[in-house]
This record gives sequence, structure tokens and C-alpha cells, in this order.
Amino acid sequence: MALPDWLKPGRGLPAAVRTSLITIAAVLALGYFLQFAGLYESGEKLTATVEAGSLKDGIVPLTVTLRLNNHDDEGVLYEAENPCNVFRWILLDPERAFVQSEAEENCPDVHMEQYIKPKHYLEQSYTLEIDARRLKTGESYVLQMRFWGEELRKEVPPLLP
Repeated sequence: MALPDWLKPGRGLPAAVRTSLITIAAVLALGYFLQFAGLYESGEKLTATVEAGSLKDGIVPLTVTLRLNNHDDEGVLYEAENPCNVFRWILLDPERAFVQSEAEENCPDVHMEQYIKPKHYLEQSYTLEIDARRLKTGESYVLQMRFWGEELRKEVPPLLP
């Protein structure tokens, strides 16, 4: 198989350009492989997925699945003053104005602890009952959450069509 003229030494692209293009292609291929082959993990400690249900009896159920990752080589112990402080949330409008938060609960005075082994994660789901009277049609929101002391903000698509 004959080489195209632009690949032959002394013709076409200069050697430095050829070497640069090959290096860039190799780095991109390596990055793609690491990202999509599962060998590279995101360094984020807390991730969340949010899924809205349909309106029923003036309530829009919002299912939040939280994943607390421990990417370290050592285990991590998380602590909360009481069960109510394990997961806290507040729903904000696009201007970051208050829409709704969790209802006040009578919480027992019990110290909570959660240990996550090295290279493991804790996953938990919660269903938030959002009062439809507080929502505006077609408006997106921001859900600010704290789970075992780690904080996260998540964009929420419009809850009312």
C-alpha cells in the first residue's frame, strides 16, 4: 500500500505538524477510553437525579435519588445530629427566591452515623411532595440539598406544563 504524498517525509505537512496531530489524536483517544470504559470516575462526592411525577391532588411528587461517593482509599464516617439532618432540601425559583422546603418535623434526639467503605457509595431515594399552588406553569427551579453534610444544587425542569 502506497503512502499518500502528504505523509511521505519531505512532502506535504511538516514533521512537527504531523507529530502534533498524532499526539493530539492519541490523547483524545486515551481520554475517550478512560471516560467511557469506566476506568475514570468523576471526583464528585455527591450526585443526584431528579424525576418529577404527575400532578395529583395538588401535589407534584419529586423523586430525588442521591449518591454519596467515597473515591478515597480510606473509609469515611459521616455524622448528623439527628435523623432530620441527614437529608435537608429547599426548592428555589430561577431568581433563587424561596418556593418550598421540607415540613418541620418533630425529630428524635438521636445521633446518626454512616460509614462508607473505600471506593464504595451510599445511594438513597426520597420523594418530596411539592405543593402545586406554589409553582408557576413552565418555570424551572433549583433544588438545593444537603445529604450527610455534603451540599448540591440541581436544576429541576418545569414541574407544571
